[in-house]
Amino acid sequence: MQKRVVDTGWDPGAARDALMPRESVAAPAEAGTTTAAYAKIPPPAGAPAPPPAA
Repeated sequence: MQKRVVDTGWDPGAARDALMPRESVAAPAEAGTTTAAYAKIPPPAGAPAPPPAA
């Protein structure tokens, strides 16, 4: 007969919390300028005009 994991009293958080770092690992409030700048590719001939920028 199968037992439900909850019925056995198993707690996945106990082992997980021991492995987690104590300090917060959140991203910095401001993103860095590591994004690449690529040249704009012109639309193909006969393509409709793009919508106006908002």
